[in-house]
Amino acid sequence: MSAEPGLTGRQYANKAKAAFPDVTRKDVNRCLYSSALFHTPGSEIPAWHVTANRPRARPADVIQPPEPQHPRVGFAERGNSPFPAGYVADAETKRGLSRWQLEAYESWVANDRSGIVEAVTGAGKSRLALAAIKEILTVGGRALVVVPSKALLHQWASLIRTELPNQELGRLGAGHQVFAARITVAVVHTLVRNLARFADVALIVADEVHGYGAPVFATALLSSSFGRLGLTATLERTDDAVDQVLRPYFGKSVYTCNFSTARRDGRIAPARIALLGVPLAEDEREVHDEAVERKRMAKFELTNNYGIEPKDNFFASVSRLAASDEGPASEFARLYLAGRSAESNILANARGKRRLVRKFSNLFKGDHRGLIFCERIAAADEVADMLGQDGVRAKALTSRVPQPLRETYLSQLLTGEIDAVTCATALDQGIDIPDIDTAIIIGSNQQKRQMIQRLGRALRTKRDNRSARIVIAYAMDTWEDPMTNGHRREFVQIAKEAAENLRDFGAEWSPREVFQFLDPESESNARYALSDELPMHTALLA
Repeated sequence: MSAEPGLTGRQYANKAKAAFPDVTRKDVNRCLYSSALFHTPGSEIPAWHVTANRPRARPADVIQPPEPQHPRVGFAERGNSPFPAGYVADAETKRGLSRWQLEAYESWVANDRSGIVEAVTGAGKSRLALAAIKEILTVGGRALVVVPSKALLHQWASLIRTELPNQELGRLGAGHQVFAARITVAVVHTLVRNLARFADVALIVADEVHGYGAPVFATALLSSSFGRLGLTATLERTDDAVDQVLRPYFGKSVYTCNFSTARRDGRIAPARIALLGVPLAEDEREVHDEAVERKRMAKFELTNNYGIEPKDNFFASVSRLAASDEGPASEFARLYLAGRSAESNILANARGKRRLVRKFSNLFKGDHRGLIFCERIAAADEVADMLGQDGVRAKALTSRVPQPLRETYLSQLLTGEIDAVTCATALDQGIDIPDIDTAIIIGSNQQKRQMIQRLGRALRTKRDNRSARIVIAYAMDTWEDPMTNGHRREFVQIAKEAAENLRDFGAEWSPREVFQFLDPESESNARYALSDELPMHTALLA
């Protein structure tokens, strides 16, 4: 290595094998990643160098990265209850609630009108919140709905105008500055600069509440509010803010509505879900395996030699350590994050996944409209172009698209002027598209919430009661593969709860077979199969 610096682990392994035939690439990687004598600048495929006489820090020498400072919130500062003793909500407050919504509302009331409700996308969380808002209005209180985006601001405002047409409605954010209203919908970024205007709010509804654990957004959790209702698909974060910020403020999770419960209540459409395995190309596999090995070795060092706990908030701890300057410990933290990033890039941009979408472009023809969830903007753009070549009217909706044009694309999707929208994460939360019946998910779902949100986009009930058709692609022999990753089986369980019928096709599938599963009553499945000549694990690599 001293004579030929800057080679990859694979290249050094090949040289080592010439002299020692029993040496494997894994042996070489283990040496490279476990010894401080070697280092890499952290490129996607690491180029290795010798670092002579670099000392190894002992665990006692490592200063643990500082914990994030959270604002002080909790029940101690709650405002006085605006409800008279013995108050019971009238029938009008609870009118129109489904079974799960009524159960959740009563659980929230029993918890002194504080708590978090976890409900899958499409189940109707906003309708539950309307009951809480109606109740606070009957006793003369003000209500504040906090949202993370302009799109949700408009969506909530439209819902409130429709359901409570006689109530004064204010909006804050997206060019609106109406403060003194009985009900205000506010974008959190704007709200935190105007908190003094809302000191008398009696009820705060925090939509997508998992996002308000960040220090700057946590200041929007008004200590004076008596009623506190948090809404989310699932309460998870990569840091400790759930326990340090959200639960102290809102209290416990008072109700959970999963897909099974939502399906019981008729809140989501029936669905058929196909899981399809996709192989990585040889060059993708090389980079992927190198990145996984880098992660594994770095994690071993961090957990065994530098005192980083392997569970709980591991990622947050590693991120803080990587941003600090603690010698070898920080370098291992950066190595771990570089490996994680390289692994994610490969899975997000796997060519086989994009080719899979093209195999099923006919899903979006006829009267069917849908979404394709990617993980990167470039992939969303490329998939939209590929679909266009197959006669599908598709648009890429990403963060680079101006908001007015995003709204135009969604409107065209609803009216049938376009057939499909590809996206990265722009549609992961807060967008209600009722008549979408088809979805293909090729982006990695690293969190349960993301999987729930993406499934929920296609599972909303349709005006004509049609079923949803969903394809979920996963890269085989990676952490996405439920056959090799026990954690991913939890994601499969979520899909099973959502589906009327689910089938994991594994690697051996043909488009014709999948179409027949997704739409068994169709008489035109034969024409849908664009390439049945080769087995799919071969065709997708072609």
